[in-house]
Amino acid sequence: LHPSRPQLLAVAQPKTRPSLVRRMRSVGAAPAASYSSLLELGLPDWTAQADSVRKPNVLICGDGDFSYAAALVKQLGTRAAVCATSYESESELAQRYPHAPATAEQLRTAGTRVEYGVDARQLQERFSSQPPWERIVFNIPQAPPAPKARNQIQRHRALLRDFCASAASVLSSRGELWLTLLAGQGGTPMDPVQRLVGNTWQLQQEAARAGLLITHVGLPDVHMLAAAGYTPAGRGYCGQQLGRWRQSQGLVTHVLMHEGEGRRSVAPMEWAFDNSFWVDGEPRCGEAL
Repeated sequence: LHPSRPQLLAVAQPKTRPSLVRRMRSVGAAPAASYSSLLELGLPDWTAQADSVRKPNVLICGDGDFSYAAALVKQLGTRAAVCATSYESESELAQRYPHAPATAEQLRTAGTRVEYGVDARQLQERFSSQPPWERIVFNIPQAPPAPKARNQIQRHRALLRDFCASAASVLSSRGELWLTLLAGQGGTPMDPVQRLVGNTWQLQQEAARAGLLITHVGLPDVHMLAAAGYTPAGRGYCGQQLGRWRQSQGLVTHVLMHEGEGRRSVAPMEWAFDNSFWVDGEPRCGEAL
């Protein structure tokens, strides 16, 4: 370093350290069991309300073989108006999941709406003419594979980005978006499996783009879901159960809501900036500045 020339100094602000994860998890953990139950969705018991009160609308995206919808409807009964959707057409779904047509017929018999060919990234095109949804559920989303793509994780982030923007446009002002991922994928401080930010789907960032906040994070009971008839698998497993390693990692349910009305995120966005500037005279250490 030349003492007569201005020197370029850089001061870095530290990011959140892994040692803080346990403390932040205790602050942001779901305060009630209802926020970790995919079979309750935090919905109140509307059976005690007057008949004139409209039932909450629940939209299920990408339900695959409709086993989750069947378990949810069995649990909720008449407390909500449920619409189960699949990404595939009716014929494609029957080929992928041979038992799906029978489940869909059972849902219709129970008064549940069933729709095919619904892209979770374009919900506003399909449901813009109806009342907004009080709950939107998407379990184990997965972007279609792209064999020649160099960075596969970017596809999953793009899926979350497009889904959050689409869901926000049809979600009621006080509605909730329930998004369940495999542990480690979401990237929030409350996730039981912590990864480097670059190895996650960065849900906080993608949700923020759509004006959504993560208000609750919970760990659903996989065994309870299985007992109800729903075994989370994901599109890539074609109806098969997740492997033992995947099951051991667990699931993480994230509840998202619109910004505003005094709501606060349990996983607020954080940034770290490197500040560089010139100083005259003798070189000085960062502490002296």
